[in-house]
Amino acid sequence: DFLPMGVSLALATICTILMLSVIRQFFKIKQNSYTSVLQGGIRQNSYIGLAAAGPLYGAGGEALAAVGILAVIPLVNVISVISLLQIKKSKELKVLTAAKQLIKSPIIIACTLGIIFNASDFGVPFYIAETLDLLGKGALPLGLLAVGAGLSFGVLARSPFLLLTSNFFKLVFMPVLTAWFCVWFQIDTITTGVAILFAALPTSASSYVMARQFGGDHELMAAILTSQVLMAFITIPAILFIFI
Repeated sequence: DFLPMGVSLALATICTILMLSVIRQFFKIKQNSYTSVLQGGIRQNSYIGLAAAGPLYGAGGEALAAVGILAVIPLVNVISVISLLQIKKSKELKVLTAAKQLIKSPIIIACTLGIIFNASDFGVPFYIAETLDLLGKGALPLGLLAVGAGLSFGVLARSPFLLLTSNFFKLVFMPVLTAWFCVWFQIDTITTGVAILFAALPTSASSYVMARQFGGDHELMAAILTSQVLMAFITIPAILFIFI
């Protein structure tokens, strides 16, 4: 029963968004900087999650990782795009622009197609499934290489408060809150472990691309991305050790 896991991840994400919104109002953070803090606080690097779920929890972990992606990736992409669109004061065609960005998002397209095939009685034809499996095995290591190539150490000292705020909510607050929801819903140990793993992942590397594309603070976004990947080496094992 994967529904409680999805609900736990979604609720933790929504709570994080609300908390970051309050902090933004209290400290009067500029919108272009806030979008980087927000993306860093709620988005997940699915490549790292998929790479870790299998070795940690076996085939069941890989299946639950797909649930984790479905539960939060569409939600955080929608919120991120809407927030980035707020940078520009003009409200003309804002809804249309947001819709276009979401429709073109590869992860949104993948999730939608996955839901359709999963809900149908036909599934994916064998030859297509085999082809996609081969492409997926190649995409995962390439994605991990892209994460490493995108790390930037030169801007880590810039805006330390915003950087640490984003990192705290992503690497500590969200996984701890997810663990609490999992306990509340009485979710089994393996499912809880995968849920916490996905909640504790560093932010997505595509956050940097979106920050540049929409006029956000891409230097702050690079610093958040870099520092989170480095800190996650400590925070992910520590949180899993505490709660699992």
